[in-house]
Amino acid sequence: MGKRPDDPEFWYTASADLITEHHGSTLLRLYDGSIYRLVSANYPNLDLLAWKFHSVPKGYWLEKENRRVYLDWLASVLGFSARSDWYKVKTSDFAANFGNTLIGKYKASVFALVSSTYDDFTFLPWLFLKVPAGFFNIERNRKAYIDWLIAEVGVKHHGELRTRHFREHNGLGLLAKYRFSTKALLESIDVSAADVQETATRSLFESKSRNYWVAIDNQRAFMEALGAKLGVKEPSQWYGVTTRMIEENGGRGLLEHYKKSPILILSALYPQHEWLPWRFATPPRYAYRSEAAKRTLAKYIASALNLSSGADWFVLIPPLF
Repeated sequence: MGKRPDDPEFWYTASADLITEHHGSTLLRLYDGSIYRLVSANYPNLDLLAWKFHSVPKGYWLEKENRRVYLDWLASVLGFSARSDWYKVKTSDFAANFGNTLIGKYKASVFALVSSTYDDFTFLPWLFLKVPAGFFNIERNRKAYIDWLIAEVGVKHHGELRTRHFREHNGLGLLAKYRFSTKALLESIDVSAADVQETATRSLFESKSRNYWVAIDNQRAFMEALGAKLGVKEPSQWYGVTTRMIEENGGRGLLEHYKKSPILILSALYPQHEWLPWRFATPPRYAYRSEAAKRTLAKYIASALNLSSGADWFVLIPPLF
């Protein structure tokens, strides 16, 4: 075998068949077929690692202390310095370090293994690379995550949660179960749709910091809530919304972000629509400055009034201008 019997590596490669071939089967049976127990009893000064043998003794992993010794060793191998480092471990790390059988006993759940072994740290299942199978099927687990998320991102109400909060805090898989609908997810933990809408609306219309309006998600959420409040159901109805309406509902910061121009806000958030400056309650100053803008306005008027030739313009009476 190339090594001396007082070297642990000598025994790690030994198999029951090898011992039997050398007439040691009876001796091995005295130790319940465990090479680790046999060697430990006869070489007490050797620093043996049970998991490096072909197999660990029966019931070995049932003992918490045995699991702890292995996990401490693995943490050292992987260069961990804190309990939270376990969040980044993969099941392949166990397979590569003699722990495949152990992790298999926990259905490949790193959370289940480490949380059952270390009592001095509270592990959060959703911070691991993979949550245990079926974990979020249980309502109290979903609620625990949502409560943690609210505290983590610093919002006050359920309705303030956004998709980006889930994406940035390991919750996108959970949200996907509800087709990325925050409302549906919250309703699954008995947060009523009315509460979600009410808190979302209230929070959106509260005073916001200047940095809040930098995020497009926040801008869009505000405008959607404002539209719902003002009864906007079609894009054309935004033309009747004034800067004063936006400001009175907590959107002053948003207006400042877009030079106090509703059309600039709508163009940025809903670029799929063609916004006509002159249709707004208060058209922007540049609406009629350029020749291109004047031509576009003329085409719009001609289409709206069904003017088919230049002569048709002479029948227009002054009040229409």
